[in-house]
Amino acid sequence: MYKIVYDILGNTTGTYTLVVTANYVKDTVQAYGTSFKCFLLSSTLVYMNAHITEIRDKIATVVIPDLGTIRLNLTAMNVTLQSIFLKVISINGTTATIQTIIGVMNGTITRIDNNTATIVTPIGNIEADISSLKGAQETWIIPQYAIISIALIAAVSSTLTLFFVRRRKTIEVK
Repeated sequence: MYKIVYDILGNTTGTYTLVVTANYVKDTVQAYGTSFKCFLLSSTLVYMNAHITEIRDKIATVVIPDLGTIRLNLTAMNVTLQSIFLKVISINGTTATIQTIIGVMNGTITRIDNNTATIVTPIGNIEADISSLKGAQETWIIPQYAIISIALIAAVSSTLTLFFVRRRKTIEVK
């Protein structure tokens, strides 16, 4: 197996074809072969049917059907993310946990204005609607405390009942 490195100079995009010819000749063996592979250099990944599977620490893992899996350093590229599905699933202090189509990521909340949070993430600043999350937290905090209080009162009452029932039985036996 051999590795060949070839730099394409300039900002030249387009389809390239790599042709490799190899031969192996010895006294008893003569082998010849030629193979070629076409590939595309594009300024965008849209035309290559590329799918981002993960973004971690500003490194994107991209699957391209013709090339396989590649890793892109997003800080070294002029990348514009046009759209991504995301939903804020929890907020803990200034940290927001966000569910996206490529997985879960955390970000730092820098501002909340009405029902929109501005969050700094590994893929850049995003603005997310948190109205459903905020409503769920405000309406459930008091009922949760009430449920816990009632459960504790019930547990203490049942323990005291068992104590008094056992005590009464021991007195009747004497």
